[in-house]
Amino acid sequence: FVEDKVLAAISQVLRIPPDRISKDSSINQLGIDSLMTVELTRKIKGDIGLEITNMELLSGPSVSQLAVILLGKVEIPDDMLLDQLDEMDESKLDALLSELG
Repeated sequence: FVEDKVLAAISQVLRIPPDRISKDSSINQLGIDSLMTVELTRKIKGDIGLEITNMELLSGPSVSQLAVILLGKVEIPDDMLLDQLDEMDESKLDALLSELG
């Protein structure tokens, strides 16, 4: 979900179709400049509700890495997180652990 929203935001800022953007390409390689990062930070804040700094964008993350950075900013109460983990079956837990590396 977050990755798709990030992709859509970048697509709108760059004015190119999302299917022409690789989720693994650095946003710097896509042609985003410092002025576009201002537009992108506003768009992400408006569309996803999470803040990212221009410096984080200028460091050149990929779409996928940017989604991970944003997800890292989500604050979930510990008890809510534990409840969700308790409800997961083993295959979902394994998939989650694989994604986390």
